[in-house]
Amino acid sequence: MFDIIFHTPPESGLVEVCFGKPSSERFYLKPSELIGYQWPQDKDVYYAPALRKEKSSNKESVLASHVVWVDVDREEEPESILPPSIKVFSGHGWQLYWLVDEWIDDLVVLEETNKNMAVQLGGDHCWN
Repeated sequence: MFDIIFHTPPESGLVEVCFGKPSSERFYLKPSELIGYQWPQDKDVYYAPALRKEKSSNKESVLASHVVWVDVDREEEPESILPPSIKVFSGHGWQLYWLVDEWIDDLVVLEETNKNMAVQLGGDHCWN
């Protein structure tokens, strides 16, 4: 899945990854480092679908995204008029991703699109 979401990333992009609940361990990897990474089996793993330009989790550090996404915390699968490119059931809910042709680096457009999708599908407030 990571090879699809982070396909042909900008050279400087970093992926934010967190372990634990609440997220007690936070670190940043290049997209190429995700493939083959040994993910812990005893912890929840979270990642940000938008690449970062620096090691920071604030939205000002977002570089770009190759997907629009929605996180829906319910077991019932959400239905969308525009079928997602990728659907992941985590055991607690759904992550839906729509691939876009080009990396979105306009953060206002990215945030508004994610927010609109979340409102339509009853998603979480993780659009930014």
